[in-house]
Amino acid sequence: MSETRTYEQGRKLLIKEFELNSKPPEEDPQSIHLEAIHMAHSVFQPRQFQDGTMATSEDHTQGLMEAIQGEDSHLLDPIVVWWSGKQWTVIDGAHRLMAYRRMNKKRLLHNPMIPVAVFKGNLQAAIAESLKLNTKDKLPMTKDDKATGAWRLTVTSNYTKPQIQSICKVGTSTIARMREVLTLIKEKHPEDFLEVALDLSWKDARNFGAKEIVRDDTWEEKQARIWSDRLAKAYGTKASRQPAIFARALELYSSRFPKELLGNWHDDVQAYIEEYVEPEF
Repeated sequence: MSETRTYEQGRKLLIKEFELNSKPPEEDPQSIHLEAIHMAHSVFQPRQFQDGTMATSEDHTQGLMEAIQGEDSHLLDPIVVWWSGKQWTVIDGAHRLMAYRRMNKKRLLHNPMIPVAVFKGNLQAAIAESLKLNTKDKLPMTKDDKATGAWRLTVTSNYTKPQIQSICKVGTSTIARMREVLTLIKEKHPEDFLEVALDLSWKDARNFGAKEIVRDDTWEEKQARIWSDRLAKAYGTKASRQPAIFARALELYSSRFPKELLGNWHDDVQAYIEEYVEPEF
């Protein structure tokens, strides 16, 4: 996913777009050209792709591409779009849109006009709707994803605890704790509390004011050794004795994972090639 804005940066841009109040080219389109639909991942993607879940996202997109090919119409269920005041923006179905775009780029898509369902409302309503929607082609939201969605609604909206609970499926006691943390952030950052709060996931926000973990080289090495111990307990010496099988297992885990590993091991791979691979003349 190419967008690198923070949630608050993306939200501010959408506020400006909504204030333009321009009319959409068509009021209630049933289909829209795939290149006319904008993605705003920082605001409308409730899943936080990190700690290996980016690989899951990629595999999901690949699966949707296969599903498109398997459909006679080459179409999936409608994606949900919202007129931002400037352009059509996807609020549910980003993976489907990415799959369509990849298929179109490979000239495997019969028709670039893809089915849509239009959501009408202001930005806050669109954000709430994107959190609430759950269709068969979507990846399941994790507990942390739901909590962060609830945290953002707590920070930016006047929704009641029952309303946020209904939208995000998070307990009212957790939402009450979110309000307490937000009050603390407002006390410590009265001028820019909104930016500070929205820059945090709920996982980070709930520890606001506590001693921050320093994620330096020492921390990374410590985590690597913990993971190494877990691998050793799970596989013993099998991985080192049968590296080809282990490598294939990593590839099955994620088609992108080998490339990501090679990127981390670039210097070691280059040194191996220089030492062991015979040059061709």
